[in-house]
Parts: sequence; C-alpha cells; structure tokens
Amino acid sequence: MVSHFFMLSPCRRPSNEPPTAHSPSSRFGYHPPMEETGETPHASETGAVCGTHADVAAVATCARCGTYLCRACVGFTEDDRRYCRACTPRVGPVTIPWEDGTRPMRRRFIDTVRVLTMAPADTYSRLARGSIVHALAFAGLAGLIPGVLIGGMLAALFGCIGVFSTTGPPETASADAALVGGMLLVSVLAPFATALSSLFYAFLNWGPYHLAAKALGGQGTAGESLRASAYVQVLQLSSLPLLVLSYIPLIGIVFSLVLLGYIAGYMSYALYHHAIGHHELEQGRAILAGGAPILFWVFFFALLMTAAFMLSFAPLMFA
Repeated sequence: MVSHFFMLSPCRRPSNEPPTAHSPSSRFGYHPPMEETGETPHASETGAVCGTHADVAAVATCARCGTYLCRACVGFTEDDRRYCRACTPRVGPVTIPWEDGTRPMRRRFIDTVRVLTMAPADTYSRLARGSIVHALAFAGLAGLIPGVLIGGMLAALFGCIGVFSTTGPPETASADAALVGGMLLVSVLAPFATALSSLFYAFLNWGPYHLAAKALGGQGTAGESLRASAYVQVLQLSSLPLLVLSYIPLIGIVFSLVLLGYIAGYMSYALYHHAIGHHELEQGRAILAGGAPILFWVFFFALLMTAAFMLSFAPLMFA
C-alpha cells in the first residue's frame, strides 16, 4: 500500500487547484474537477477508480507511471496510449525551436542545434509533426555556416599567396595571379557547395532509412523520415571541431577516425530513436533501420574502392 501511494503521489493534485501558467494542464487544456463538470460518479466494471478522484471510475491507466485515470485526468493521448497530466510534459511531442516562427531566427537556430546535440533521444523519438521545408532549410543553413568558415580561411590563405607571388619574376606574375584568382573563386563558392552537399546527404540518408523502416514494418510517413534525416545534418556543425583537428599533421588521422565514429554513431542513434517513436518499431528492428544509412555508405565506398582498384590494375591485367 505504501509503494502504491508513492507511485500515485506525483500525479495527484488537489481538485480545487487552478492551473498555473506552466502546469501541464494549461498546455493541453484545463480539466476541471468532478464537481464542476457535473459528471456522475460511477464504478467501472473492473472496480478500478481514478487515482485522484477516488469516487470516479477509471477509464485508462497512464502509459508512463501506471496511475489510474478518469476522463478529467487524461492529459495527453497518442494513438492508443494515454498519459496523466503530470507525465504529459515528459512524453508529449517535442516541437523543434527552428519551426517556431514567433522567435528570432538566430535564437531559433541556436536552440535547435543545442536540442539536437544535447538531447537527441527525446527529440527524435518525440519529434512533433511539422514542415519538411523548414527541416530542409535548417539542413541547408547547417551546411552553409561551415562553408563560410572554410571559404574565409581559404580566401585568407590564397590572399597571402597572391601577395608573395607579386615578388617573383615578372614572367610568372600573370600565371600566379590567375591561379590565385581561381582559388579565391573556389573560396567564394565553398559555402554554396557545402550547403548543397548537406541537402544532398539529407536525401541520400533518407532513402535507406525510410525504406528499411517500412520493410521492417514501420508505420511512419516518408515526410517524417525526411524531416528526421534533415535535422540529422546538425552534424555539419557539431562535427566541425573534429574536422579542423583532423588537419593537424601526424595526429590528424586519429581525429579523422574519431570524426567518422562520431558521425556514424550520432546518425544511427538519432534515427534509431526516431524509428521507435514514429515508425513504432521494436528495439531490434529500430537498430537495423537506424543503421541502414551507415550500411549504405559502407557498401557505396566499398564499390568505389573496388572500381578504383580494377581501373588501376586493368592495364596490367590485360597487357
């Protein structure tokens, strides 16, 4: 009895307590007590009563804490699962800050990067339905920012080369100027190239993930899978420090391996939780669906290496 009391106590709230601005009931609608609704107390067929209103029959149990609920105590309903008002903030859909048009763009972007990197499990498993266009815009912007940084560094480097090349022989000055000009053009185009590559990766990862999820019995839509794949491109930003460290001589190879492991791990982990929350797959199948893009990339690069090997040794084989 004592353990049963403490299990129910987090979800209890005095029936005459009004909802506050931050209470779960204020987000999903205020449910007044039985005296205000005029609902007639009655017993259920099983004899279970509400954990808050002891004289009212229970119509459901909270899918998170197991508390018996009457109609007035049901806070959030998802498919055939119901949650009490105390558990609702912990299990309700997570709206991506980037899709909140009432906030400044810079704040939305920073908060989205923070949520996706610091709490990927809750975010992807409870990702609220939203706009595919917004998700793809985030993926493009996530790729654009590293491109701006890379382009700036290249421009500074090639500008220095151009300054030193003017001190060389006059006959090579024009060739050096053309080379530096071409390199500066590359640095200008770098942000657009990285933004397009981010969108390309979003679509390329979406295909294997969604096809694998559906083949394993997933219930989610293609649009929701694409949104998840687009938000996974936050990796363009979160992996940037490791990318810079990978260019350090001698020890750069170590950071390159760490970078590959981080990208593969985050992508698989994020899509695994999305497969559980949206495709409603069990853990084993969700692991396979979340790892499908990684398997695709491994197979793709294996084919490239095999093709390069065959082309390199083809003259020797047919000589």
